[in-house]
Amino acid sequence: MFVKIWKDPVWSKVISVIIVGIAGLIYAKINIKFKNETFKDSILNLLSFKIELKYLLIFIIIFLIAQFILKKIFVKEKNIDRNDIKREKLKSVSKFIDKNAGIMIKWNVHFSTSGKPFVSEVNCFCTLHGDMPIKFLWNHCPSNNCKNSEQEIDKYYIENFAESIVLNEWDKINGTKV
Repeated sequence: MFVKIWKDPVWSKVISVIIVGIAGLIYAKINIKFKNETFKDSILNLLSFKIELKYLLIFIIIFLIAQFILKKIFVKEKNIDRNDIKREKLKSVSKFIDKNAGIMIKWNVHFSTSGKPFVSEVNCFCTLHGDMPIKFLWNHCPSNNCKNSEQEIDKYYIENFAESIVLNEWDKINGTKV
C-alpha cells in the first residue's frame, strides 16, 4: 500500500514534505533541550544551516554506492525487454486454417540478426479427416480418396503466404501497419 502511494506523483511529494518536517521538528527539539534555544531560534538555525560542498558530494557518493549495493543484494529486477515480448507474441502466429479448402498451414517463426522475422519449416495438413490433420506428402494429401489428394499446392506460394501473414502481424504488433 505504501509503495503504491509513494509512486503516486502527488502523494510522494506530500510524504516527503512530512518526513522533512518531522526531521526539522526533531532537530528543533534537540536544540531546545541541549542548547537552551527557543523554538523560533532553533528553526531559524535549521534554515540557515550551512553544509560544505565537499561533505555534500561525499554524502551523495556514499548514498549512490549504498543504493547500488542494496539493489544488487535485495532487488530481483526483471529485465524484460519489450522486443522479447513482441517476438514471443509473434511466435504464437504459427498457423493458418482454410476451412473451405480443408487445409491447415503451420510454420515456425524466427528472427534474423537484424531483428526481421521470417518463417521456416512450413508444412501443410489436410483437415478433412476428422480430428487429426494429415500432413501433406509431395505437396498434396496422401489419402487417395480425399479431394486434397488430387490438388497439388505450390510450396513457394504457401511459404510466401505464411511469411506475409507473419510480416503483417509483426507490423500490427509494432504499430507500423500501413
